[in-house]
Amino acid sequence: MDDLGILFAAKQVVDAARFVRINVPGVVALAERLTLRTLPALETELYFSDGTWRTANYCLAITCLDFCFWGEPKWSVVVKGKRYTGSFAMLAAVKQAMGWGAKWWDAQYLQSLTRDDLGQILRGDAVEIPLLQERLTNLHEAGRVLEQYDGRFTTMIEQAEGSAVRLIQRVAQEFPQFRDRAVYKGREVSFYKRAQLLCANLQRVFAGKKWGAFQDVGQLAALADYKIPQILRHFGVLEYATPLASQVDNKALLAPGSEEEVEIRASMIWVVELIRQFLAARGVEKTAMEIDYLLWYEKFHVRGAMKPHHRTRTIFY
Repeated sequence: MDDLGILFAAKQVVDAARFVRINVPGVVALAERLTLRTLPALETELYFSDGTWRTANYCLAITCLDFCFWGEPKWSVVVKGKRYTGSFAMLAAVKQAMGWGAKWWDAQYLQSLTRDDLGQILRGDAVEIPLLQERLTNLHEAGRVLEQYDGRFTTMIEQAEGSAVRLIQRVAQEFPQFRDRAVYKGREVSFYKRAQLLCANLQRVFAGKKWGAFQDVGQLAALADYKIPQILRHFGVLEYATPLASQVDNKALLAPGSEEEVEIRASMIWVVELIRQFLAARGVEKTAMEIDYLLWYEKFHVRGAMKPHHRTRTIFY
């Protein structure tokens, strides 16, 4: 089933794509490689969890911040003598701020944050985090919406009655920041990257129980970002037409919603679905979300330099 319509839209884009091609033999080889991988454990030192509604609100807050970490020099933070980059840097900075009194679960706190406050929390070792103002706007929005639910995101989760699909639909309806959609050749394409990530965060932090118990996670698609297409291209699974390859390799910006960007994201989603089907045919049952995690962590196993990832300034990934 595909109640969110993500897979259906992705396949339509793939079938009409001009700039991105999927190398099916490459998909098979990568799928076989992933059969040797196991899902990593939750990085508990980076996440907050007290098992209450506060943890659900915290999951919402970190997902409001989880996008677009790239740049040159790359944004990084040092916490307790250890350097972090990307989403790990955001998580480390957020958790460190809790020691300073940051109440990531409190709707009023989220609304009261100033740019200077957030800049101090997410202060980089060398550069400011990209799109700082957009992250602040997301947190303010989250605080306002939470107040409509008595300050508890668990109320919205419970109304979804154990369905990740219903929760994603509700989140996209209530929070404009999660409406991750594009128009490709006159057709609407839905990605819902961060809305799906929110469900994944809830599932992982609550260990699949309480407010992280969803019976339909198998309906979720991969999280269309910029790192996994880079990995897929490294393994020869995604092939870019010469003009697009030149843009990506020269680190030129791709406009949000451009044909090139939509084709990269849609092709990534469909590759994960092909991998899922390949594994299932061999008796290995994994959800698209699990395969997504395996691919994301594959960057730690890659030998040699990868070509650049595509660059799009956006709050959606």
